[in-house]
Amino acid sequence: MKNKIISKYENMKWYRVVKSIYIIFFALAILWGNMACLVDGGSPAWVFIVTNLSIIFIMGGIEGLFWYIVNGKWGYPKDEESEQSEK
Repeated sequence: MKNKIISKYENMKWYRVVKSIYIIFFALAILWGNMACLVDGGSPAWVFIVTNLSIIFIMGGIEGLFWYIVNGKWGYPKDEESEQSEK
């Protein structure tokens, strides 16, 4: 079942453009971070883990900020129906 709030945005061109830019930026950040670790001369495994986790948390913060700007609430929006069923 799709989130009704997200379905509303998927019909808007600006949302699809921003989502595409976000995905491309995320992929490039992961690629760049991992290539930087490889070029360093074989960094230890913990460097890869820290690099990837840092990128994931930063990108999650950017996504949360996006939804805060769009909806006025931090993070991925939930349907009103699913919020009422959780209570």
